[in-house]
Amino acid sequence: PIYSPEIEDVEPSALRLSWRQPSVAKKSKATYSVEMLEPSTWKWRPLVSRLPHPSYKVSNIEPTKDYLFRVRAEVDSVITEPSFSISFSNRREFTKPVAKTKALPTVPVERPTLSDVYDDSVRVNWHPTSYHGANRKNLPQAYRLEVRELPDSYWRTLVPYTDQSSYEVTDLRPNQDYAFRVRTVTDTGMSEPSLPVYHYRQAATPKFPLPSPEIADIGDDYISLGWKLVDIPAFDVDETPLSFMIEAQKLPDYDWRPVARGVTGMSHKVTGLEPRQDYNFRLRGETPVGVTQPSLPTSLYRRPLVSGVPIANMSVDRDSTQPYAAQLRWSPAYIQPYKTTRDLKYQIEVQEPHHSDWSLVARDIPTTTYTVPELSPRKDYLFRIKAQLPTGSLSAPTTPIPFYRLSAAPSPQPALTFPTEDYSSINRPYIESLILKVPPRMSIEKPEMTVLSPDTVRLNWKSARVPAATANISPTTYRVEVRHEDSFEWMERATRIPGLTTDIKGLNPHIDYAFRVRAVNDFGWSESTLPVFLHRPQDYKDTSYDQMFEPIETYTSLLGDTAPPKMPIDTPRMGLVQGTTMRLSWTPARIPLYARKTPITYLIEKKEPHDQDWVMIASQLDDTAHTIPNIKPEQDYLFRVRAENEFGISEATLPAALTRSKTPHFIRSSASRERELDIGGNKWSSTYSYIDSVSSGGKQAHCL
Repeated sequence: PIYSPEIEDVEPSALRLSWRQPSVAKKSKATYSVEMLEPSTWKWRPLVSRLPHPSYKVSNIEPTKDYLFRVRAEVDSVITEPSFSISFSNRREFTKPVAKTKALPTVPVERPTLSDVYDDSVRVNWHPTSYHGANRKNLPQAYRLEVRELPDSYWRTLVPYTDQSSYEVTDLRPNQDYAFRVRTVTDTGMSEPSLPVYHYRQAATPKFPLPSPEIADIGDDYISLGWKLVDIPAFDVDETPLSFMIEAQKLPDYDWRPVARGVTGMSHKVTGLEPRQDYNFRLRGETPVGVTQPSLPTSLYRRPLVSGVPIANMSVDRDSTQPYAAQLRWSPAYIQPYKTTRDLKYQIEVQEPHHSDWSLVARDIPTTTYTVPELSPRKDYLFRIKAQLPTGSLSAPTTPIPFYRLSAAPSPQPALTFPTEDYSSINRPYIESLILKVPPRMSIEKPEMTVLSPDTVRLNWKSARVPAATANISPTTYRVEVRHEDSFEWMERATRIPGLTTDIKGLNPHIDYAFRVRAVNDFGWSESTLPVFLHRPQDYKDTSYDQMFEPIETYTSLLGDTAPPKMPIDTPRMGLVQGTTMRLSWTPARIPLYARKTPITYLIEKKEPHDQDWVMIASQLDDTAHTIPNIKPEQDYLFRVRAENEFGISEATLPAALTRSKTPHFIRSSASRERELDIGGNKWSSTYSYIDSVSSGGKQAHCL
């Protein structure tokens, strides 16, 4: 910085500042800028810039205010640090000689600096105050050093009187933050304090993300988390100690919600967890201006990980370096639904000829390759691999892969015959039939989805590609497949769609879905598009977390081939009552894809106002419609349908109501009991259809 300015030519409302030209300005052309500070505002503001000479006259000086001035130099587009400031007070009488004035310096000392920082001591340095009208010989200066222990707001005197411009402070506590400031002491009093300088000695929480919390203890309904602070200074001079907020995420949901606020320690116990629910936890710091960025999440897995056949692309080759060894390779396991496990280990099993038992060859293999040594050259072998899950259990084994060592007995070679040349013309129709009879090719892009209502969506997709000649032989249609959030099985929802759009109706408003599309013709079907997902709002999912689109097939059922039929949950459809009979129809049931196909029959149950239980009125029905006899003219009824095969009976459909009175209290009360008792707590949006024979025309109505 350049030298401090000097005050000359003092007038009642003006003064002149002058300063020495820096040595660097003699070689390069320099310009200057003057800045002024009023103690009442504590803000520096520029007065003038680009001065070509080291002098400037300041006007409009008010007699009741004090001022502070400093100068900067600009050389070759580089601005220097500011000079030491000089103060000016216009409150003195100008009739008295300047040398005899003893004015109280109202402008504070500049902010102190710190040096020689050690574990228990630090040196505080400051510059002497230079102000207009003071005579240093006749008016010696002294200083007062004050200290404040953060976060307290009380300043106490550390050194009441010293004529030095530095002081070494000792006996500092290791984990205590301090602030220091200086005052000028004269025979007329003390000046205002300087700006404080801070000495931070304890860890503080920054605004950038904190480290991940660590799991200290786990229980059925609680988890104990701990974390550490980052050892850097705080980012505000008077900031209060921070607190922390813990957020939790239920997997596989996307939303984070706070589970604890205002935590001031380095650990916390989170309670109220679900025993079989997976969670992610993360940490945020709470400051007076908001919260910090979240830390990296820490995962807590409570559900057992289920894996079908997680290992693929298994191969076995001879090892060129060892004549009696086999080298196995496979792809790493992928365990749904979270991530590819990095710490997964594997075990290898072998089966020898004429033995049905599998023997363990190696376990705890961390890689996806292994060499099995010392195999017999006269035996064939079968190998398979299992993955060791993080829970300690083993996954399902891979399909056995053979390793043949014995050569087959030589068989008599047939006599060599040479084919005769065939110079006949090519059978072009046969060749063209092979080229034309190809399945369509579908674009991999996701279909576009529009939500029309909570139970209806509209899908649009791009046209499949197929040769024009093939399209003339077999038209292309489309098939929509659906999968809900708790199933890995894709089910056909709509088939034989001729256009590029369709509406999917009858969806459960509380369940997430995935949709994809395939193109189909007489020669096969295309690959499916990428799935498009329908995510429900979290409020809907929380109110019906336990309900399912249909009973979910467990891992055990997927491996079997027997299952009862699945009946749609919609309401049977009733025709008009003709005399004492009524026609009832319903949607067909289906057999799950993994089960063996068996004949399906249906049974019909009814319920009257005074009945406590459902009564079966028809069974072993092969058709999806039936005429119900003996309908009483003034009687109210409820009807429902079940499907059955040799392996069991399905769940019942929602009941259809036939009411014959103006106020069908029985229908409404029975419907309420069905929702509470028969459905078992699933909060489906139930719909009951009924025929009101009293209303005009006998029109069919619907009651929600």
